[in-house]
Amino acid sequence: VILPLFTLLFCLLLGLRGAVAFALAMRNTESVPRQMMLTSVLIVVLVTVIVNGGATMSVLSFLKIR
Repeated sequence: VILPLFTLLFCLLLGLRGAVAFALAMRNTESVPRQMMLTSVLIVVLVTVIVNGGATMSVLSFLKIR
């Protein structure tokens, strides 16, 4: 399946936000509070990827972008 360039760029930019948050949280996980922060970041990233990813095409259709 070949996707339009706009859709690919849209997905790329959404995916980078979670990757940057995860990379920053992974930097130092020596103490328990920092491990909790990593867990929190992973939960937020996974939930937002699932919710936003699932709603992307519906929102684009609603806004008549696609």
